[in-house]
Amino acid sequence: MDIILVGIIVGILLNLVLLKAILELSRQITEELQELDGTLAQAIGKVVENLGIGDFEPVNPIQAALAQLMTSKIQGIKDQQAPIEINRSDNGFFAKKQ
Repeated sequence: MDIILVGIIVGILLNLVLLKAILELSRQITEELQELDGTLAQAIGKVVENLGIGDFEPVNPIQAALAQLMTSKIQGIKDQQAPIEINRSDNGFFAKKQ
């Protein structure tokens, strides 16, 4: 056998071993991530239950009415303002109002 042929065969075998190792590592990472996901979900669920984050105070009707009033006032101001016209000269620079 020629030394080059032996080198090629050894190289191919090394590549196959590395591929197998990478696939095994990928499988282990996937399993661990799924386990971590489940653990995090349980921890977040316990925190929400213990702190009572899920219980929200209902909206105060007076505050809701004031918010609606302010929104309508702001919208009315926007509708009343005339658009600003910017004049440009033929060369592209800003021009003075006429």
